[in-house]
Amino acid sequence: MTDPVTISDAVHPTDLRYTELFRELSDDELKRLAKWFVKLFVPSEYTIIHEGERSEGFYIVREGSVAVFRDAVGQPVQLLARLHRGDFFGELGLFGMAKRTASVRTTEPSCILKITKRDLLAFLNDQPAIKLTLQCNAVRRYSSNIAATLELGQRREVRIRMYHDVTLRTEDGTSQVVQLENLSLGGMSLGGAPVSWEPNRLVRFGLDLEGGVLELAGRVVWRIKDRVGVAFTKDLPNHDTLIQVTIRSLLESLR
Repeated sequence: MTDPVTISDAVHPTDLRYTELFRELSDDELKRLAKWFVKLFVPSEYTIIHEGERSEGFYIVREGSVAVFRDAVGQPVQLLARLHRGDFFGELGLFGMAKRTASVRTTEPSCILKITKRDLLAFLNDQPAIKLTLQCNAVRRYSSNIAATLELGQRREVRIRMYHDVTLRTEDGTSQVVQLENLSLGGMSLGGAPVSWEPNRLVRFGLDLEGGVLELAGRVVWRIKDRVGVAFTKDLPNHDTLIQVTIRSLLESLR
């Protein structure tokens, strides 16, 4: 399969001024640094780095946007960050993290600047202030990732992949058909979700099943186009039992 990413080594020093990280560098320093970068033209919904792979590069979003997320079996997909023009990612791999701790995917066609870990560390030897900034940012991002993991729980229940159409009933009385992509005790993901379901919104809703309406509550933790991930909040009685019954019911209906 042909790689859809177009690569160009024509990175101009002004491209690097779009990130605050390098804004105070002199023109000569920027020119030297730009020679080590390459420019990637990446289509929408393309995974640039995968969780668990070796950390080999550092990236800057020149145009477009990306989502930083985790997708571990047994847990809902966790959106950790949305990054836009001037933001950067990959700094955890510069300082001791041998493998990626999250995946990064474009959410629209994007231009990404990339430099190898080796070349950037060589440049940082003469730039202690930038190196310190990156180290501090790496600590903050790592702490944020840990907090997100703890928030969604550490239970290793199996996440059932459904891809099953169901009717969603919202608090305002409206209903629509959505695709239930996966479901676990900790949360679920839906395709074709309501446009008002933005990250951090608390939602209460029902799913129409053969045995009646399953009432659920949760918080939207990520959104990519019309797909959302919801982490359940357990303010409803017998929550785990209800979810277990639902999983069994859906599996029966798919036979």
